[in-house]
Amino acid sequence: MSTKRSRKLSLLFHDINNIFARIVTSTELLKQDERLNLSSNTLLKSIENSIHAASELLDEFKSQNENTISEPRLINMDVLLSDLIAVYREKFRDRIEFSLNMVDDLYQIKANHGDLYRLFLNLIVNASEAIKSQGAITIRAVNTTNKLVRTEPNFFEGDQSAVCIEITDTGEGIEPEIIDNIFEENFSTKNKKNSGLGLAIVKNIVGSLNGSIDVSSVPNHGTKFSVTLPAIKPIQKPKLHDKKRILIAEDDSILRELLRDLLASYDYEIIECSTGEEVINLLGKIDINLFIIDHQMPGITGINCIEEIRNSNIDKPIILATGAISKSEEKTIETLGISDVFKKPYVFDIMLNRINELTQNL
Repeated sequence: MSTKRSRKLSLLFHDINNIFARIVTSTELLKQDERLNLSSNTLLKSIENSIHAASELLDEFKSQNENTISEPRLINMDVLLSDLIAVYREKFRDRIEFSLNMVDDLYQIKANHGDLYRLFLNLIVNASEAIKSQGAITIRAVNTTNKLVRTEPNFFEGDQSAVCIEITDTGEGIEPEIIDNIFEENFSTKNKKNSGLGLAIVKNIVGSLNGSIDVSSVPNHGTKFSVTLPAIKPIQKPKLHDKKRILIAEDDSILRELLRDLLASYDYEIIECSTGEEVINLLGKIDINLFIIDHQMPGITGINCIEEIRNSNIDKPIILATGAISKSEEKTIETLGISDVFKKPYVFDIMLNRINELTQNL
């Protein structure tokens, strides 16, 4: 691909991710409105999930043209499961009864939307195929404690938080002699070409998320799959002894103002800049507890701006906001002592917890 075309695509991705970030940040502000009813809140969660799914598609396309890294998002599982059930309830309305039981405050799961969708799609398809005539499928989702060893760094708000999702069917069940083999690739009880990959895919996705999956079954009485995945609790407003001052450098004025209002609602004092030049002009004139610097700004880029901050002997936490980071920039980020990278569209639950963590001891 030509350098000119690559540059145009990069700018396009940047603008689209800024639009996505505006939408997600707006929904976060709306969710704080105590006048919202449960139905409105569910719609906002659905918008968030849709934006994250669209952003993943953009990442996939971008990865074909650039050497970029895709980041997972926080997924609202109540919305994802409700969407799946709505599709299959209609498809099998004449012979399968679907039930969905979830707690109201179901934790979010950090993952790629597509991975979670494939995981539970495979389990629901598997359950529906086990029912040969009339039957029922019940999905139950609860918050629980995850006792598995976790290796992922910077996983905030309760290392032991988890969500357990059970999918139970009244189908023909699984024979005891084969139940230990059902997650193996190419293993299948069906005489179909290329079958037997569904549960292997499920097992691989669960493993990649540091989760666990269990199965229990009684022949002719049904099967239950239990998936436990690490999760993040809903955010709580941090208890601040004094107001922390955050500088936001973002050339998109709408996104900057939305982010300002959102962080201000959590009792942070916000300084706004639209260019790297404005940030540099403020250095040494005002005390900043934390910097949030956009990667692509006109004139002085985000990376150049951070270099100037460090050259001024300012060692306060810096967060780089970006649509994507290339692998070639990873070393630069490490060298400049950048505390974290916030991927657009923002996952505000993680963002707020990280900001609180970085500023609480300043």
